[in-house]
Amino acid sequence: MHAYAAVFAFRCRVAGERFHVYGKPNQIGFARLGIVVSKHIMPRAVDRNYYKRLVREVFRQERGLLGGFDFVVRPSSKMFSPPAARAELRELLLGALRKCGGRNPAVDYG
Repeated sequence: MHAYAAVFAFRCRVAGERFHVYGKPNQIGFARLGIVVSKHIMPRAVDRNYYKRLVREVFRQERGLLGGFDFVVRPSSKMFSPPAARAELRELLLGALRKCGGRNPAVDYG
């Protein structure tokens, strides 16, 4: 968790029904992702691993829009349906980008 301390310390977060997404601009020029899944929220390893795969998949699909930003994603609930979770996570990643100051002028965020 200490590896994500700078993102948490930046104190910029957007929350949805299934996820909390923390964001912080970086000087690297490309997006990075951190995933935190508590055993308290998801006790079974198979569920935690599935959740991480789902988050990484959405991040890879949207990476081109998210340049120059660090994200940390945490689950806010135990249960979620994959199609709805993908759509919500996409919106939260873009919402964190808008809220936390990483605007890409070449992209229309809607």
